[in-house]
Amino acid sequence: MTVIYANSGDRDTLILQHIWEGLNCRVIEIGVDSIDFEDEVDNALMQEENTLIICGHGTSHGLLHPNWNSGQYIIHENNVNLIHAQNVICSWCWASDFAEAHNLHGFFTGMFISNVQEAEDNFIHVHDYDELDEEIYSYGLYFANYLNQCLHNNVPLSEWIGGLQEPRSYVANFNQSRLAYFE
Repeated sequence: MTVIYANSGDRDTLILQHIWEGLNCRVIEIGVDSIDFEDEVDNALMQEENTLIICGHGTSHGLLHPNWNSGQYIIHENNVNLIHAQNVICSWCWASDFAEAHNLHGFFTGMFISNVQEAEDNFIHVHDYDELDEEIYSYGLYFANYLNQCLHNNVPLSEWIGGLQEPRSYVANFNQSRLAYFE
């Protein structure tokens, strides 16, 4: 199992570490100051045959470098063809659009609300920002721990979406309705 982790150092990406917590995996962590990562990432994409987890912040164009001002992508149209792992799991905003455009197979998040600004950008308005922030964090933690349990229990990726608890909030409903599994 290999993890490619774009760590922005914000709460949104730090919570993702729960996905692979306690699992035997190789973690390639790209931080804000990382500059020479391309060869290591490309080699990992080519070498991993079983399970590949790719996460951080992103767009429909791929996984963003944690220093967004650099304009760099870690996973993008020029290296996506190197992915050949049997199980591909991508958790970043718009990963499902990227996966669909590049014919990837696996489990992917769509637009995923991980902070209050993203909630507002997606027309979720409340009067109590602390309550909304707690709801977003709680769901993010639940989601990361759920993925971890699926990995620990070797649940087939095709069953992950159906195994999630019934959404109990607008944020949970929003995030879960945008998940995708591509055969």
